[in-house]
Amino acid sequence: MGKRTHDVRIIATMLTNGITHLLTFNPSDFAGISGITVTHPQDLESFEVDEP
Repeated sequence: MGKRTHDVRIIATMLTNGITHLLTFNPSDFAGISGITVTHPQDLESFEVDEP
């Protein structure tokens, strides 16, 4: 079993449970997989919280 086996298990679990989005520091590990949207944390927009 190689590193790719763990990625495939994550994808299989996601698709079985209807999860379509993955947040990961290694988006290239999941490139080319149809049915999921992969996002790197740096690509998220920051937001400010209004304090009461």
